Amino acid sequence: MDWNTIDLAIAITAAFLSSILGALSGFGAGILVMPFLVPLVGIKGVVPVMAVAMVIANIARIWVYRGHVRLDLVGPLILAIIPGVFVGTYIYKSMPVDFLAVFLGVFLIASMGLRRGFAGRVIKIERGSLIVGGFIFGVLTGTTPGVGVLLIACLLGMGLGGPALVGTDAVVGLLITFVRTGMFSLYGLIKVPELTLGIAIGLATFPGAFAARWMLTRLSAAVHVGIIEAMVVFAGASFLWRAWAG
Repeated sequence: MDWNTIDLAIAITAAFLSSILGALSGFGAGILVMPFLVPLVGIKGVVPVMAVAMVIANIARIWVYRGHVRLDLVGPLILAIIPGVFVGTYIYKSMPVDFLAVFLGVFLIASMGLRRGFAGRVIKIERGSLIVGGFIFGVLTGTTPGVGVLLIACLLGMGLGGPALVGTDAVVGLLITFVRTGMFSLYGLIKVPELTLGIAIGLATFPGAFAARWMLTRLSAAVHVGIIEAMVVFAGASFLWRAWAG
């Protein structure tokens, strides 16, 4: 696959900038890059590329919070979520491209409503309901970006907070992205170009964490959250535009 150098540079720059915003606000880092990947891999290749990139991003988070991970909760969560991921990736693979563009656009915009609705909210999770809730989350995460806020809310409901919340979320996220990447590869949606681009995007997010630390003392929370919300809505609108324009 021949990549336009300018498009590639824009996508990598977007990954770096979105990682800064994601580190500042705690959500949405991956989905901001998606519209910039379309010229490189097409609409169908966007989520698989981001699955590869998020493997790298989650490894970095695990390393930082490795001493705080609640491994006793990872097993039950993964057993509940993974079957849904298999179903979700199959649904994604089967979607027509135009419908997929509309689906991604609508969900990206709706994810901002989810973020506001679940901000600071705790979802109480009983062991019995974990299987059903985990399966539904797995289906969503297999087909769409931007549903990580639901996992955060569930982890809060299981009593996690602070570094333990971030570290456990990273481990669960890593295992999910491993499965997603494997399924997308099985369906022929990740080949060498997608794998290479995903690795490049993932590596581009590393410097953003250091830049975010510098910026934390210079931007108010309201400003950077507002910026990232506006960019996510822009990303969703761009997919809707591509579907409409054909």
